[in-house]
Amino acid sequence: MNIQELKDFLTRSDYSDETKSVLSSILADKTEVTPGLIFQIKDVLQKEIDADFDELGADVSNDPEYKKAEEEYIEDLNKIENDLNEDMNFVEKELKQLDENRNKISKVADEMEADKIKQSIQEK
Repeated sequence: MNIQELKDFLTRSDYSDETKSVLSSILADKTEVTPGLIFQIKDVLQKEIDADFDELGADVSNDPEYKKAEEEYIEDLNKIENDLNEDMNFVEKELKQLDENRNKISKVADEMEADKIKQSIQEK
């Protein structure tokens, strides 16, 4: 789906004019559909859905099943964040090691070049 198809889809949707206006302002300067943009759109749409449920008196925030699902969701998000942090630490460590190796190699290459120059001078 390209940005124009997304704009057309949201324009034709049954969401409120207020929601469509918010979405229109979000999409105004966008040229492509990105994961971040989709997240923004989902957030706006979820707010309208939640407001509709509130208006109907369908508050599930105290429901044990809802609370359990929300806790599992938060645990999953925390696990994902922890995994990401571990991966980032690993990558950072590897990059540091690569940089150290690059510096060592560069130093050896410089010494070899210096030795080569010294040897050519001595031969003359």
